[in-house]
Amino acid sequence: MSRDRLIGTEDGLPWHIPEEYNLYLSRVSGKTVLMGRSTFELVGADLTSKHTIVISRDFPSGENYTVCKTIDDALALAESYAEDIYIAGGAKIYAQTIGRVDMMYLTYIEGEYTGIAYFPEFDLNNWNIIATDRYPNYEIVTYRRKE
Repeated sequence: MSRDRLIGTEDGLPWHIPEEYNLYLSRVSGKTVLMGRSTFELVGADLTSKHTIVISRDFPSGENYTVCKTIDDALALAESYAEDIYIAGGAKIYAQTIGRVDMMYLTYIEGEYTGIAYFPEFDLNNWNIIATDRYPNYEIVTYRRKE
């Protein structure tokens, strides 16, 4: 996301940073990834995840992913796989799950961009920063929810 929490335009990401995207793919490789339909339509073919769960009321299931109609159904299925679960967006999915996660890996992209989708606000007082990895055009901050 940008520093003002922008995460998307009408047709995708507002930036193109292949090395950051490759870091994301390496993090979710072999894991369970949960996302909304629009996000899946943008990135689904690139995913290296072991289990991809798409949240949609009317999207058809496919060969390499499962569709669940609600967040609760998607999380229950994801938890049945007994491995790490990654939430991959979009904005509505992040807003519905941010209160349920115990870790966040947030990439902050440098620069000013325009778009329509934003990561939800969250109270930094509820999180500890456990790592910050800096790169030329972005940084990745790892947060752990305070107990």
